[in-house]
Amino acid sequence: MQFGNTIFLWGLLALPVPLLIHLYFRRKRVRLKFSTTQFFKRSEMLLSFRRKLRDILLMLLRTLAILFLVLALSRPSIGGFKYMSAGNTDAVIILDDTLSMCRKNSSGETAYTSACRKAKEIIGMLGTGDSAGVIFLSGRRGGSLTQDIRKADEAVRNSMLTGCGGSYSAGFKKASELMLTSQNPNHEIYLISDFQSSQAPSQPYRNEDLKDSRIYFGSVLGTQENISVTRVFTGFKPKTVNKAMRVEYDVENFGRAECNTELSFEVSGKTLETRDLTLAGGEKQSGIFSFVPVSEGVISGSVSVKDDPYSMDNRRYFAVSVSKNVRVLAVYEDEFVKRDPYFFIKHALDPDASASNGVSIQTVTVKEITPELLSGIHVILLADVDAVPEKYASMISDYLIKGGTVISFPGARTKASSLSEITGTLKKSGISAVNIYGGKIPFVKNGIKFNEDLAIMNDLLQLDYLSWKYMQEIRTDPSDKVLATAEGKNMIVERRIGSGRWIASAFSARSDYCNWPELKSFPVMMVHLIDHAANGIPDTKSITCGNNIQLLPLSNSIDVSESSGTFRLSAVKGRAFPFEDTGIPGVITFDGADIRAAVLNGDAEESKPEIMPNGKLLRSLIEHEVNFISPGSSVMEQVESSRRGNSLAGLFLVLLFLAMLIEFLIVDKHLRYFNPAASARKGGKI
Repeated sequence: MQFGNTIFLWGLLALPVPLLIHLYFRRKRVRLKFSTTQFFKRSEMLLSFRRKLRDILLMLLRTLAILFLVLALSRPSIGGFKYMSAGNTDAVIILDDTLSMCRKNSSGETAYTSACRKAKEIIGMLGTGDSAGVIFLSGRRGGSLTQDIRKADEAVRNSMLTGCGGSYSAGFKKASELMLTSQNPNHEIYLISDFQSSQAPSQPYRNEDLKDSRIYFGSVLGTQENISVTRVFTGFKPKTVNKAMRVEYDVENFGRAECNTELSFEVSGKTLETRDLTLAGGEKQSGIFSFVPVSEGVISGSVSVKDDPYSMDNRRYFAVSVSKNVRVLAVYEDEFVKRDPYFFIKHALDPDASASNGVSIQTVTVKEITPELLSGIHVILLADVDAVPEKYASMISDYLIKGGTVISFPGARTKASSLSEITGTLKKSGISAVNIYGGKIPFVKNGIKFNEDLAIMNDLLQLDYLSWKYMQEIRTDPSDKVLATAEGKNMIVERRIGSGRWIASAFSARSDYCNWPELKSFPVMMVHLIDHAANGIPDTKSITCGNNIQLLPLSNSIDVSESSGTFRLSAVKGRAFPFEDTGIPGVITFDGADIRAAVLNGDAEESKPEIMPNGKLLRSLIEHEVNFISPGSSVMEQVESSRRGNSLAGLFLVLLFLAMLIEFLIVDKHLRYFNPAASARKGGKI
């Protein structure tokens, strides 16, 4: 119970007054002497009992009358929340700025516009001495509690809708942290959202620090029909000039009604193709667009549908880095190598040094490796490399973890401890890794059999002339993919390392282990192997809005280009840092970083427009009493009513009237039971 006018509670000090009056004026027995009692009649004991009962009842009624009057004047109410009308208020607004808030209502206004208007109305209710803070459900920076109400209003006014998802639990946690800094007695938290069903947490949020806070849920209305482009995929293979690339897409109708729309495919701002599309309620359709890049560099585009009522997920972006050819980096252990381990590989992949097979090879020593050099490399070759210094092993390990591919060939230097610096660095990064090679053993056999993705070469190649002399043992684990075997021995093994792959061969790249490099089948096999391996470490990233992009500066500044313009970021060369401004869907390009472009797309879960009913909200979001703010009424009126709670003043006034009525009936002798004299006269007794 709470009281609107606590000063009247001092009136409770008057409660003992009726008791004192009763004790002071109660009848006292007086002893009188008579010579004889024969002329007196004995009075019944019942009359005395009634008189005493009447006096006690009058005392209680007068005490209750004072109590009821004091309580009525102090304006008591019940609402489960301590609210001091004379105290200041701290209000924290959790504003839903996630993608689903782009939904429109019947008047064409977005849910986010309506939510911002409600937030401003809440801020406008606050007065001098009150504080306000703003939290965005997407996790973007809001505003701490401040008595400068204008800052909270500016935070709402300058905010924008994002393509991010959100977390109600994270929002309540941040609100509780702000409330811990509160100096005011009244705490209020306002969550303004469309309460999308897909955002419901797995379990309701619970925090004892919020027990004295009043929580309001303000829902905003909007359509529950939506068509969305939910996936765009360009594949893992490197994109090269004058070779067709495929763009896969998924389009889903999350509503219940059938919809006719137009699907568009754009590249570099030009519409290349449009298609008419009809989707039934709940239906998903997939398809493929294709185009041929004619120049190298970063190429961006999108797949989009027309869907006005729920618009922010209508377009899904992609960006690819197009090269003239597949880039292969062939690494020597040092500059003193007498026999070129890449002699046959070079002639197999790029015989005339013109990338006629779509593959270009660059050769460097281990100590010439740099992060800039590895940027954009599709495959690293390690032939007859034994020891790699820790500094360069760290670069190769990082290349693997981020998605690059390494192909290794043994040789005269290879032994059981070869390349241990790389595996050791991987272990320090939390990647389980063992030395890939064992010892060199004699192996006099013929032929080879391909498996997995290379199985197609069993039909294309004549391998009868392939004869083995030696092989290097390969240490494997159950998760490895065996790409080729010979007489039960593993000849090519692929191992996942982070997001990348390490492909190890049991034979040398020269003819000291077998005669294969001298056969015509060897160039065909190498082209297929490089094609299989050439996912490379991507220099374009596709992320969901709201996630950070880890950038490695290649210089002391990075030029950033996005839809709003171009700006320069100061950086420290070689020191990675997170880029956080990722709330709006689109393509961002970076000049001077290992990532050339980042594709930001909305959270696909946000495209599901179904909302939670009030009954489910009470059970699923937070373990706390919740007050609902109706969308169609004034926020101020509803909050003021909620602050007052359910008033009990009227009840106590009724009880006061009843107490006074009963007292009147007793005192005015309308109740014969409590009128001993009248009873005595009726019975003829004194």
